[in-house]
Amino acid sequence: MKAASYVLGFFAIIGLGSIALLLMFVAMIVCLTILTPLFLVMSLTAKGRKERNRFIANILAGPDGGYFPDEEEGREWE
Repeated sequence: MKAASYVLGFFAIIGLGSIALLLMFVAMIVCLTILTPLFLVMSLTAKGRKERNRFIANILAGPDGGYFPDEEEGREWE
């Protein structure tokens, strides 16, 4: 019975690993097909570059928001 438990655990780990790999593959495809062209199109205009930089800064700031000066405070993102 103990051997069956080990075999079942082995296949469970393999199954979870394959699910994780599948999710990483899906995330990679989403990034390549959606975010890359979006950033390229946003880079064509000055306003788009500003919005792109703000979007990236918000991602890098993390869930707590960080601190990024805004136009209201006299600084502007380039």
